Amino acid sequence: LRGQNIYNTDLCEGTVKGNEMLSKLVEVASKHPSLTAIDLSSNPLSNLAGRMLLDLANTNKNITQLDLDTTYLDPVLEKQIQNTLSANSANKLKEANGNDDEHSDDDPFTCVKTVHIQDRRVTDVEANTMKKMGMTKGPRKTVVACRVHEDDDYEPPVIEKSPEEIETLQGILRKHVLFSHLTTDVIDRCIMAMSKIEFEQGDEPCVQGIEGDSLVIMLSGEAEVLKNDTVVATKDPVNDMIFGELELMYNHPCVATIRITTPTALTMSMDREDYQVLVQSYAIKRRNLHLEYIKNVKFIGSLSQSDMVQLADALETDEWEAGEMIISYGQTGKYMYIVIEGEVQVLGRRDDEVFEVCTFSEGDNFGELEFLNNHKCVADVKAVTRCKTAKISKEDFEHCLGPIRDHLQKTTEGSDYAYYRGSDKV
Repeated sequence: LRGQNIYNTDLCEGTVKGNEMLSKLVEVASKHPSLTAIDLSSNPLSNLAGRMLLDLANTNKNITQLDLDTTYLDPVLEKQIQNTLSANSANKLKEANGNDDEHSDDDPFTCVKTVHIQDRRVTDVEANTMKKMGMTKGPRKTVVACRVHEDDDYEPPVIEKSPEEIETLQGILRKHVLFSHLTTDVIDRCIMAMSKIEFEQGDEPCVQGIEGDSLVIMLSGEAEVLKNDTVVATKDPVNDMIFGELELMYNHPCVATIRITTPTALTMSMDREDYQVLVQSYAIKRRNLHLEYIKNVKFIGSLSQSDMVQLADALETDEWEAGEMIISYGQTGKYMYIVIEGEVQVLGRRDDEVFEVCTFSEGDNFGELEFLNNHKCVADVKAVTRCKTAKISKEDFEHCLGPIRDHLQKTTEGSDYAYYRGSDKV
């Protein structure tokens, strides 16, 4: 099933919304008497699919191998799956040895697939570059499709940077796909973990076919991109200043060689371990926080835990400055919002007069009635202080939970929605 577009069903911007193939696969595999391995690598699977696979591994103890290379699973969830598969492997080995606890350390039922490519000697240019990037000189193996799992006690470094450098890096990372979904505080933490590296003409920060583990941002200087010793592009602070994204995400050999062409080039570099620790930590904290707030939303507070987890994963985070309009009167409502930090003000309209309806603070939700009923917003909602909100669209909401008209109808009968029921826009 490698690379068969078995979609994930986590609902966040930029991911594919799934078909039912994975659900059917899990249903069949959970009862299969002889199935031991499934290859799901190179599919856009994310955490919802990962939880289904974890349940599968717990249900069918015969399954000892799940190949999940080049997927989007959270490292913590992937580790849980691997631990379950390892336990299944150990149990099978005990059965094969007549339940004898003493057995070889070499587990024949491997759950992580690692491909080693023939050793190659590191050139002098590569050795010089590796030294600058803090790598160990010596023969290296290219390792494909093996994830790095961080030590739970590991803390990424904090490396001082000038205000100008921080501002420049903030502008770059906010526009980049690997960082744009993160909040400002997490982006700032990623920036502080970056190392400043100055390269010289002829240095090669990336070498085609050699394993890389860092994302590099060029702040000055220029470089050429070579594939099979042919120049195919250039890199500089104006045109395509970032490289190493694929290598940052996976144990993947560099797809091209990057060679510095100016006397010097100033770069900022972040390695895979620091990126995964920071982003993983953010993802876990965000989910737990969203789960707590979702429980306070009246018409979904009675959902099952698994439904709430789906909804928590689907929420997207926004940040607002004081005075910024979050919802505007008369616009079509697209999202339900939950206040994560700060305070917002709801401003109603009556005979062209604007008046305050109420204020919302941490844990409160707003906008749910407009986006669920497909009509115009009946009030303005403005940030009173600097705010952070989580939001979800109607499409994502209903994909997670199905139609919720009955829940909604009961909710709107309460006194909290008196202004809403009296509006002529409803």
